[in-house]
Amino acid sequence: NGGDTTEQDIAQYESLQAKLEQHRQAFQKGASELAGVGTRLFWLEFPGFDPSLHSYDAPTSQQVDYAFSIGDGDKYNYRASEKLVVTAEPTGDSVILHAYGIGKSSQSLGDLTLPAPADGTRWPAYAPDQGAVYYVTTDNGTTLWKWTPGSAAPISLLALEDTGVSVGEFWDFGVDGNTMVFIESGRIWSL
Repeated sequence: NGGDTTEQDIAQYESLQAKLEQHRQAFQKGASELAGVGTRLFWLEFPGFDPSLHSYDAPTSQQVDYAFSIGDGDKYNYRASEKLVVTAEPTGDSVILHAYGIGKSSQSLGDLTLPAPADGTRWPAYAPDQGAVYYVTTDNGTTLWKWTPGSAAPISLLALEDTGVSVGEFWDFGVDGNTMVFIESGRIWSL
């Protein structure tokens, strides 16, 4: 007999799949590049080549169709936290970080103009956490900065080299509370 239960296993799987499919609903037609932040789901829609940003908060059933631009063509970008949506706009020799309130379609909380990165990237790596925006500059060491939208000026927090990291190529990062996780030359670090 050998005890081969493959056919029974397949039948059980297909039965469970059919049962679960009865309760499944498509969230949003045309939604792409879905990303979750806290209880909010973000997605992009491409009515043309330039995307529009949208979000849905599950506990409140609130959908927000953001009226601000997150960039055009292949220059679109955004990062979100529980309170902010931030986008970077390259403008020649500078980059403007735009911060918006997460629950309103176009509630601007402030802009920060920075010099364009000298390494050829379009904008510095940036990441919001709660109500603050962090960004990294690499022109004179690898420096982590904190900007609170509405405040006068950002503050320099630390140079990664001072923590003992021998920084090769800085790629990206995220901040959650007092922890920074970053990617450097393909390696993942926690600080």
